[in-house]
Amino acid sequence: QGRLVRLGRGVAWGKWDKEASWMETIRRAGVLMPGMQGKCGGSVREYKKECTEVRPGNVLEKDGKLYQVVKAEHTRGLARQSGNVQIEMKDLTSGTKSSQRMKPGQTLEIAHLEERQLSILYSEGSDIIVMDEKTFEQTALPVKLFSEHESFVNESLQLDEPPNVKALFHKSSPVLCELPPQVSFVIETCDPHSRRQHAQAQYKPAYLPAGTKVMVPHFIEPGNTIVVDVNTGNFVRKEK
Repeated sequence: QGRLVRLGRGVAWGKWDKEASWMETIRRAGVLMPGMQGKCGGSVREYKKECTEVRPGNVLEKDGKLYQVVKAEHTRGLARQSGNVQIEMKDLTSGTKSSQRMKPGQTLEIAHLEERQLSILYSEGSDIIVMDEKTFEQTALPVKLFSEHESFVNESLQLDEPPNVKALFHKSSPVLCELPPQVSFVIETCDPHSRRQHAQAQYKPAYLPAGTKVMVPHFIEPGNTIVVDVNTGNFVRKEK
C-alpha cells in the first residue's frame, strides 16, 4: 500500500519505439491507468529518473510546470569524460520549446499521468465536451491539447458517431489528448473520376465536411467513406 510497483525496467522506465504514438510512448513510461491511483493508497507522487533514461514522450515536472520530452540525445565522452545528455522539451501550457544539457547521473522528475477513455459529446467555443462512460462525468478539453490532431477533431464533430478520445490527466487536469490512430470520414467534395488517371494511379485533393484537405486516389468520389491516418493526414483505404 502507498507504493508504485514497477513491473520491470522495460515497462516502468519506458522503451521508446519510433513507430509508436506519443500516447503509447508515455503510457509505457509510467502513466497511471484508470483505477491504479486508488491502489496506490490515494495521492500519487512523481518519481525521479536518471537523465540518460529519459525518452521522447516522457512528461517532466519542473518548477511547477509540465514539459513533454521531444528529443533526448546522449553523447558519450572520450576516455574518462562522462559525456552529456541534451534534452529538448515542450512546455505543455505555452507550447514553447527549450533545451537542457545535463551530466549522466543527474535526475529529472517524471510526472505521473492518468489515462482516460472519453466519448465526444459536442463543442463549446474552443473546447470539446467529453464524457467518461463509466462515471458519466463531463469534462471540457481545450482543442489545443490535441496538437496536430486539431483539424481532425473538428472533422470528428461532424460524424454521427464520433470516435472516443484518449486524454492524459495530471492532478485531475487534462494535459494531452489524442484521437485513435485511424478514423473514418466521409468525402464532402473532390474532383470527378477520370479514366485517364487510372494507369498512373494519381492522387487528387479531396475535402472533408469541416474543410480538411486529404489527398486521395483518383477513384474516390464525393460520399465515399475513407480511413485517414490522423498522425500523418494520409489516406489509408476506402471503406466498403
